[in-house]
Amino acid sequence: AMIGTANTSTVGEERKVIKSSGYRIQVYAGNNTRQAKNEAYSVSSRIKVQFPDLPVYTSFNPPRWLCRAGDFRSIEEADAVMRQLRATGDFKEVSIIKEQINIAL
Repeated sequence: AMIGTANTSTVGEERKVIKSSGYRIQVYAGNNTRQAKNEAYSVSSRIKVQFPDLPVYTSFNPPRWLCRAGDFRSIEEADAVMRQLRATGDFKEVSIIKEQINIAL
């Protein structure tokens, strides 16, 4: 994802989004290997299957591959979804990260 560009950007079906500070759930953090990349994308597709409405962001944030989910304005919302992810038993290392999120207009 591009960092520090204009404030609004369009995604997919031309939805306008604004960047805001908020929270995401980190579901995977690897290193910079191809295996970590594959793992990050594999985690991402498992989330999409189980939580189709949850936005998922997979990125290379040197030095590691990350998979993060959601765009939450409050830590409470993030926490509620994090518990659901954890409850599946499929996603072990989930934690909440404060970062720029996309808010659909």
